[in-house]
Amino acid sequence: MGPPAKAVQRPGSLTVAPDAAGLVACASKWQAKGVSTISTGIRFVHTADWQLGMPANFLSEEARHRFGQARLDAVERIGAEARARGAAFVVVAGDVFEYNMLSRQTVSRALDAMGAMGVPVLLLPGNHDPLDATTIFEQRSFTEACPPNVHVLTEDGPQRQLEGVLPPGLEVVAAPWRTKHPAVNPLGAVLAALDPVPGRLRLVVGHGGMDVLGVRDDLDILNLQALEAAVADGRAHYIALGDRHSTTRLGAHHRIWYAGTPEVYAFDEVDPGNILLVDLSAGGVEVTPIRVGAWTFVDRTVSLNDADDVDHLEEWIRHLPQKPLTAVRLHVSGLLPLEARERVAQMPVTVGASLAGLEIVPEGAGLHIRPADGDLSVLPPGSFARSVAERLRDRAVGAGEDAAVAEAALGLLLRVGVGA
Repeated sequence: MGPPAKAVQRPGSLTVAPDAAGLVACASKWQAKGVSTISTGIRFVHTADWQLGMPANFLSEEARHRFGQARLDAVERIGAEARARGAAFVVVAGDVFEYNMLSRQTVSRALDAMGAMGVPVLLLPGNHDPLDATTIFEQRSFTEACPPNVHVLTEDGPQRQLEGVLPPGLEVVAAPWRTKHPAVNPLGAVLAALDPVPGRLRLVVGHGGMDVLGVRDDLDILNLQALEAAVADGRAHYIALGDRHSTTRLGAHHRIWYAGTPEVYAFDEVDPGNILLVDLSAGGVEVTPIRVGAWTFVDRTVSLNDADDVDHLEEWIRHLPQKPLTAVRLHVSGLLPLEARERVAQMPVTVGASLAGLEIVPEGAGLHIRPADGDLSVLPPGSFARSVAERLRDRAVGAGEDAAVAEAALGLLLRVGVGA
């Protein structure tokens, strides 16, 4: 069992100071009634959205293999952190696996990593791996290789099967997904059916989007006001959520958190790559994000208007750290001489070749050609290819679909000319 929650602000943590006297009095009262309590609090790891078996088709084939291994490596690092920091257990708030249909090898390797954690591991089925007719959690590849410390949260509400597994006085309540597209989020009904549990700690585990985090028309999003009410009236002491890949705290009580994914997956994730170390007591909670991710996704917008701009962009790419574990998406716009424009188009196979991935996408009006002397010098003067290139260049500086086609054709012609 970890140490009690403290009124000390560690870097990256948010704290609500516990009322120690009230906690001890509450513990004594309930112990006298024969109710198991946790008088000193409990420490555990909250994580989510491992999505093991993710194909990552946006990466090259070689990088996809490394990315898949990195997600398994992250699971091993989570176990190492849990052991080193004295966590009583690890809870995964949904989307342990990317799909319900995965290879036996993928499932076996994942279970090996979980088994090596040395503490109980609690798995909540989410929208990627729901408890439907094909659920991965009932397939032989899972059940035959599942180590004794791994427990699937299959019940709606209190998880009675965990009695004797976790420290006494802690109740785990879960809302597993039973279909990828439920009519409503199952956590709402689970919370509504709960009564306060004086003298005990209650961990609630759920999954899904939140109504205050952007406009979504999904039927299965969560209502923050309902979750806040459950915390305020003592029905939940900590709500561990999954689905959002960015580490996020919600509500005024500091007790509602998305852990985020332990390994980055998309360019729009704000703060991925973390797990949460939670010190929980009836009087307070301290949540400390811990980075375990190794990969980095960089999303950058650049305006390019001369060759020097392209030089600087190439230098920036060359000096990126950990390039085999870094994917970059560039949003480009501007007007460039033809030769510089072609350098940008070729970046994925030149300066970006050592990256895990480099994607170049147009921003606004996009990146276009600005005619310059010497643009066509790679083609012999007076040749048929030079004549065609000059006509294409004249069309490319116009507007509309014809200009875009001419620009693409000109780039292809020059690449062929350079290689000839």
